[in-house]
Amino acid sequence: FGEAAQAFKIEQDKEYENFKEQALGKDLLTSVRLIEAGSKFVTVSFGGWDMHNNIFNSLTQRQTILDQYLSKLIDLLEQRGLSEKTMLVVTSEFGRTPKVNSNGGRDHWANLAPLLISSKSHTMGRVVGKSSVNAETVDEGECFPEDLRWTIFDHLGIDRHMKWTSRDGRPMTMVKEDAKNILTEL
Repeated sequence: FGEAAQAFKIEQDKEYENFKEQALGKDLLTSVRLIEAGSKFVTVSFGGWDMHNNIFNSLTQRQTILDQYLSKLIDLLEQRGLSEKTMLVVTSEFGRTPKVNSNGGRDHWANLAPLLISSKSHTMGRVVGKSSVNAETVDEGECFPEDLRWTIFDHLGIDRHMKWTSRDGRPMTMVKEDAKNILTEL
């Protein structure tokens, strides 16, 4: 088990006090420790964004936690010299309706989805793409799930033309040929 087992002992980390108040904080600290131990891909879930009712009160709490711990995570990655090799991706499976519904919430909206990428190996502090004024449609810089997949694979150094074989023996491509790297091609 070695280093991987040690990564889960977050209470021993000198930054534990800064991350211990929320489950998200503990999960993010664990993710940093897993990267230090050699993990190439770590997924952290922060569910609970399905706010069909009373979105304003719910968002106040959730957004504050997310903002607080993402900034701590980015700072910690920088302090530990991991910000060049780590790509932080924050996204959802879909967006939310631009208009608040009759229950004071927002429903599912597949036309746009939130996406944040942080990696010191790319120019940061910029916005890629643009939505309509009411966030209903894409105006420029449209990207798709395969573009995000290629952006991550490219960061990991995976060959664009790599293939794998499906269960039924058919060769499958890892990414579509026309997939774009969101950070370099949009």
